[in-house]
Amino acid sequence: GVLELTVFRTLSADLSLFSRNANIVKQDLQLKKIENSPLQTTKSLSFSKSYPKWIVSYFLLNDGLKRTLQLLDDSFRPNYICLRANSIKIKCPTLIKKLREKGIECSSSNNIPDCIYVRTEKKISELSLFKSGEFEIQDFGSQLIVKALNVKKHSTIVDFCAGAGGKSLAIGSLMRNTGVVYSFDISKNKIDKLKIRLARSGLKNIYPVLLSGLNDKRLNGFHLKASKVLVDAPCTCSGTFRHNPHLKWKVSNMLLKELTKRQGEILEKASYLCSEGGTLMYATCSLFKDENERVIENFLKSNTEFFVQPLDNSYVKNLLEELKESVFIDKLGGVTLFDPRISKYGFYFINLTKKC
Repeated sequence: GVLELTVFRTLSADLSLFSRNANIVKQDLQLKKIENSPLQTTKSLSFSKSYPKWIVSYFLLNDGLKRTLQLLDDSFRPNYICLRANSIKIKCPTLIKKLREKGIECSSSNNIPDCIYVRTEKKISELSLFKSGEFEIQDFGSQLIVKALNVKKHSTIVDFCAGAGGKSLAIGSLMRNTGVVYSFDISKNKIDKLKIRLARSGLKNIYPVLLSGLNDKRLNGFHLKASKVLVDAPCTCSGTFRHNPHLKWKVSNMLLKELTKRQGEILEKASYLCSEGGTLMYATCSLFKDENERVIENFLKSNTEFFVQPLDNSYVKNLLEELKESVFIDKLGGVTLFDPRISKYGFYFINLTKKC
């Protein structure tokens, strides 16, 4: 119907091929009317895409019609799982071979060496390969953020909102068990899960730390100590709506405002840990600009010692060039990945540097 035509036209298809179809031409005229009526567009897309009106309106206002259609389109729901080969224990080609021997369909990513796509009905976490720590379940976008952090051996890294530690483990592996990674979180349950994952990983350079909150006095001991600080902030998880459609009905405009306030507070506190010349990377699994570039804009206004550092080291620059059809770059230089063909979830990240 009208919505299918919207997507068709947005993707720059040649409507003239269908000029003989009177219904298509009629629908095209209807669509032009819809495009010229913001209220009607919101109602139409909210109904046809099964999205709350406020989210549709938000995307239309902030992203325009073309990108809104991309963000709302859930016609393709990924049926794969992404794994990260634990290079401390096994090489990616060897892991793929072992998985295939167990009858599991899998292939390596064309962009990230240790990333593997798996399609199987089997429960991955029940495999002996998982229990022995030879791989972790980690989405492509999450692995991309760790790569973009560009960690070096023998560094001091802080994963400020570590959760269950997926990124901490990937960082520790990239550092080849050198240096130290401090994994902070306020959830005992998540820190306990990290400890279990850490035990099977073979990594010795990760230190989980359970914080009481942003005012935990132990944070004072890390002031200016970390060469890289990763802040994967709690968010609306709007980048997961495609795969978890029920979540979009649990998010409200009020919750979005509460989260953006909290994200600003977290980023502010985390910035104190960053050394001079060090990196502060901010990330979310959100597609809302309020949680992403606007949090950064507000942070930079009150923290003039930080500036946006382009992701221009050779590896990351080449990686983003490879992914140019799958990412959006905002006016600040922040990257939004939203391509279900390569990443089950959408992610945002931006690199800040503290002046020397």
